[in-house]
Amino acid sequence: MPDFKVLHKSTMAVLVSTNKDNLKKVVEAAVAVRTSLADADLAGQDLRGANLEGGVFTSANCKGTLFDGAVLRGADFTNATLTGASMLNVLSDKIVLTGAETTNLTHRPTV
Repeated sequence: MPDFKVLHKSTMAVLVSTNKDNLKKVVEAAVAVRTSLADADLAGQDLRGANLEGGVFTSANCKGTLFDGAVLRGADFTNATLTGASMLNVLSDKIVLTGAETTNLTHRPTV
């Protein structure tokens, strides 16, 4: 029986397998159908190469999360914790980082 955790604190909680291979697919699917991941606990997750265009990650915990190579166009990280996260070679035009904690965030967008 797989272990599950709550990814989102609202009544529309997203339950995901703790299997890291499945987590990226679940997060991509949630973003694709415009599910808000506000307050989500994505700390330390591997989301490299994920298509998260237009995702809502307000107040999410993304401490140490790997977003390298991801599509983050128009993603909203308002008040999110991005301490130690990595966003190398991302497509990040129109990304919103207002009020986000960005200490040690590595961000180098693709030109």
